[in-house]
Amino acid sequence: MKKFILLLLMSIPVYSQVVITGGADFFFTSSSGLDKFVEKYNQTRSSILTKKMEPLGTMVGWSANFGIAAGIAFDLGYSVHSGQLRAETDPARTTGGGTFREVDIKVSNFMIGTGAVVATDRNMALIFPYVEADIQTLSFETRTNSQNRSGEVGLVANMGIGGKLFIGVGGGLAIMIHPSYNFGILDVNFNELYEKTSTSYDILSDETKGSFGGFHIRVGLGLLITD
Repeated sequence: MKKFILLLLMSIPVYSQVVITGGADFFFTSSSGLDKFVEKYNQTRSSILTKKMEPLGTMVGWSANFGIAAGIAFDLGYSVHSGQLRAETDPARTTGGGTFREVDIKVSNFMIGTGAVVATDRNMALIFPYVEADIQTLSFETRTNSQNRSGEVGLVANMGIGGKLFIGVGGGLAIMIHPSYNFGILDVNFNELYEKTSTSYDILSDETKGSFGGFHIRVGLGLLITD
């Protein structure tokens, strides 16, 4: 069976290509660090909340990549995502009559990736498996009726694994679909988020630390320049 798969891959022609892509990037987050913050925020304000803060969920943004593919693909990329946490409060029970707390979260991501190229012809290519290393910066701005504060969680180091599919549509253009799952290498400290939202925590514990990752799906257009 292994010999059959090897022969099949060797029989598929692979062309040298420069690939430039860009499009929408949907990030379905999975973050123990943010989940612990949300739980603590709701717990410490249970008496004033009319709507609890919910986990971050989906972040929406864009991505752009530049790469070279010739049997093995290498590329560099950059993406930006944004999402929001929100809670609502009873103005009769808050100082100054506040009615909400919002936390806008922004993630900027630098990526380098590589993978094996399987191409059926000049108009279609599959890169699988595709492995990437990501360095992310995570910042936030929190607002109430009377106050704005901003801060940074800092650098987040992630790894990802997935695949890329290119389907040619003519004129050197292709539809690009790139799903991947990204997971944190090290836990991140979200203590500044607690402090800027006046959420109490035990400074002697690791309760403010946690992971930040999730499932990506990038969909867009690619310009394929073939030798």
